[in-house]
Amino acid sequence: MTEMSRRRFLGTAVVLAGGVGAFATGCGSGSGGGSDALAKIKKSKSIRIGTANFKPYSYSTTDGKLEGFVIDMISAAMKPLGVDKVVPTWVGDTSAYIPGLNADKYDVIANGMYIKPERCAQVGFTNPFYRAGMAMVVHKGNPKGIGSVAGIAKDDKVKVATLVGTTQVTDLKTAKVPENRTVLFPAPETAVRALESKRVDAVYLPQPEAAGVVKGRPELAIATPYEQIHDDAGKPMFNHGALAIRSKDTSLREALDERLAAMREDGTVLKILERYGLTEENLSEDGLTSKSLRQAK
Repeated sequence: MTEMSRRRFLGTAVVLAGGVGAFATGCGSGSGGGSDALAKIKKSKSIRIGTANFKPYSYSTTDGKLEGFVIDMISAAMKPLGVDKVVPTWVGDTSAYIPGLNADKYDVIANGMYIKPERCAQVGFTNPFYRAGMAMVVHKGNPKGIGSVAGIAKDDKVKVATLVGTTQVTDLKTAKVPENRTVLFPAPETAVRALESKRVDAVYLPQPEAAGVVKGRPELAIATPYEQIHDDAGKPMFNHGALAIRSKDTSLREALDERLAAMREDGTVLKILERYGLTEENLSEDGLTSKSLRQAK
């Protein structure tokens, strides 16, 4: 899955929108105490984030506002702590996220960052607040009746687009979708334009990205019902997203976990997800922790 931005921007301070509207020890080393990052953030009333211009996670609007469901999530989490400003550093290369965090260029990675064991060896994570499966973007009404990757493989009249260099390509190959019915594009927008011009019948994307591209396009929709790919145990496969922080910043992680748990309990997390086209299905499982995901094989 792609988690990278398509453009690089200069960082500028942006005032976070206020009042927008389960979890335990995170991955990374240590618990309790840690560095004084949280104290510095509270004193300055601002938090520095590494992010990307990539809808619907995080993006800059034409009038310079910072939006996206991850941005709204950190805004809602930090406001009760007296923090109402974010200073973004726009990162154009996903491989630069973690080195930048550990070099103290920002306090948090706030974009589509999934919890993976190999990442937990380098940074800490809050507990997950959303999960992302896959989706098919289709024409409104789903005229081809597309409901799964397996279904596309069986229908020789369906052509599907996805993004080059992503795990979606592997999914399609594993399902035995022929290469002559798979069209690869460098970015979601170019793939969607192919759908709009009827060069393809569907675009295969992670759920958040699918929600982002259909917004403002009433002629397109996300195919429902849709069957996720299953793991070896027969369970639907999801990636789980969270905020990444330095492993030593345990006080900051614990404060964020406490706030995210409260936001899940009062419905704020779901409201934010729904604002960007996601649904209750995209809530991480209740009680799921970054520690358990770190240990998952």
